[in-house]
Amino acid sequence: MPERQTRTVQNRHERKLNEILKLPGNDRCADCSAKNPRWASYSLGVFLCIRCASLHRKMGTHVSKVKSLSMDTWSIEQIEHLRQTGGNHQVNGDINPCPEKHPLPLTAEDDEFQLEHYIRQKWEKRMFQEVQNEKIYFGESQILSLTTSPYIIYIFRTVNN
Repeated sequence: MPERQTRTVQNRHERKLNEILKLPGNDRCADCSAKNPRWASYSLGVFLCIRCASLHRKMGTHVSKVKSLSMDTWSIEQIEHLRQTGGNHQVNGDINPCPEKHPLPLTAEDDEFQLEHYIRQKWEKRMFQEVQNEKIYFGESQILSLTTSPYIIYIFRTVNN
């Protein structure tokens, strides 16, 4: 009986994940724009292709916690965090508010080293993020920065990199 309940709960969770996946922007990988992402970083709140998911895992769980949408077990808290972040479009807008200044330098077929470098700059080092009255995503915690001082921003980035 408990196995059946678990399966029922997991089926319900999978349906919820698929609902979130249907939101605008979630039909493509948050990093390389590959179609039909089947993985997600529940700590960052983005959907990923398998290639980018493996690079997120390589960065470590202190940066990104990754799961398969269909092969892994999800908790309701993980799903709700994924929903609350707003998905790929919202998170990418916060992490890279000026994509024309920091565009994806490659396509899904390009060199893995370049892709890893881009992903590390984007998520681990937060190089594209403008720290000024916006949400800063650090794993599961969000910090609201209210400063515009370049000196404070420099210290903030130095301490958190």
